[in-house]
Amino acid sequence: MKETRRGMEIIVIAVLAGLTAVLDIFAVIGFPTGILSVSAFYVSSAFYILFIYLFGWKGVLGVYLGLILSSVISGGFSLFPLYGAWGNVVASVVIVYGMKLLKRNCELKKASDILVMAVLFLIAPAVSALWVLGGWVVVGIIPGDAFWPAFIPWWIGGVCVYFIIGTPLMKFVAPLAKRFNL
Repeated sequence: MKETRRGMEIIVIAVLAGLTAVLDIFAVIGFPTGILSVSAFYVSSAFYILFIYLFGWKGVLGVYLGLILSSVISGGFSLFPLYGAWGNVVASVVIVYGMKLLKRNCELKKASDILVMAVLFLIAPAVSALWVLGGWVVVGIIPGDAFWPAFIPWWIGGVCVYFIIGTPLMKFVAPLAKRFNL
């Protein structure tokens, strides 16, 4: 019985990693320059919330592995994706587990749930930007004075995508997925 459960967990993680990789690769190919510095890469980040909400730690691991996989496929392996991908995962974890910690429903059934998620939507991209851009400054990829000019569009892009795509995913797709025991 344990082998079957472990096998299913591995399958879920592999499928989520594959979905994440595909979303990220299409985002980079489909719309690399973005509008107002908002790359299509952000679009897939709204799905990370859904994956983590539905699958918990398996979603976290699947998203992280998928981000690394898409990085390897699109540009070859380096140590940077191991660090950078974690910023995107942490942002999604902040939203999902912030909602759970505050005893709010991620499926946005009440106005108070929507309000709390909106606040988390404002916080999470800042966490991601601080993590990744802070790391870039530390290792010398960008100079320290470029931090805030890079931070602002990163944060705006994340906030826009979370509100525009993340809200409907959580409001309409999450309950549907739960209903079908995904």
